[in-house]
Amino acid sequence: MPALSGASMTAREITGRIDNALRVWPPRVTAAALAFEARWTRNALRRVAPDLADRLDLQTRLYQEAVEDGTAEQIETHGGGMCRGYAMCAAAMQTAGAADDAYLIGSDGGVTVAIGDARAAVDRVKEKFGGDVVFITPDEVAALLAKLPAVIDVKRVFSGAEISDIRTSTREWSYDDPVATR
Repeated sequence: MPALSGASMTAREITGRIDNALRVWPPRVTAAALAFEARWTRNALRRVAPDLADRLDLQTRLYQEAVEDGTAEQIETHGGGMCRGYAMCAAAMQTAGAADDAYLIGSDGGVTVAIGDARAAVDRVKEKFGGDVVFITPDEVAALLAKLPAVIDVKRVFSGAEISDIRTSTREWSYDDPVATR
């Protein structure tokens, strides 16, 4: 068994220390990751600071290995490394003036929508654009578009077409309707 400060530890003590490390470090690492991911993606980090991106990738691997099959000391060491790594990456992105890329913003008629798959960005978006902004994921956009087959048809045929206005009508149109084909 590994020695700690010259004293032997029992299996129960070792397991207890690992259990404690697993209770403490994953929430800390998650909080550090969310602070970064609320604003930026790792792709943006790779463009702005490729060396830091490589170091964060390595630290992520080391932390994952420690969590899966490491000692309490390894979990603590690499968990702390993850927290410091995310903080360094966020500082580098901010210093570089890197724009947020964890979401896209669109607006029309007083409605502001943020589209992103990083749920960590929800609070950031509301802070930056106000509490009325609607945050939606790409899957939710797909679900909404699935209910608009005419839009899907047009976008498939004219992939560069842009939706500039939507008008509602109670009249049902068909492709064979002479009024619709004028």
